[in-house]
Amino acid sequence: SSLSYEADQHPDGSRHGILLEDAHYYTSSNSPDEAIVTKVDGNCYAAFRGTEPDNLDDWGQNLDPGTGTICNDNGGCCHARAGFTRAYNAPFRAKIEADLKE
Repeated sequence: SSLSYEADQHPDGSRHGILLEDAHYYTSSNSPDEAIVTKVDGNCYAAFRGTEPDNLDDWGQNLDPGTGTICNDNGGCCHARAGFTRAYNAPFRAKIEADLKE
């Protein structure tokens, strides 16, 4: 997930010795969350940026002990920590899901 921090300096992942194919980066002015969708060796990945050390709102979101529900298009659902479900449901969720389906 550190790739999300470095998107502007190393958008191809070269600093980490990997080649990102068709990388998409996501940010939102309404949320502290950031994400990346890319392919590596033909496999598709999505990752969210970790907690920002100096952002109290981000820490509060990630420390929330509650749970939330994430469902797929087929109605299959799972429970996850509330901080993760809020990150997953960030304003760019629809774009991430569309890029993963490409």
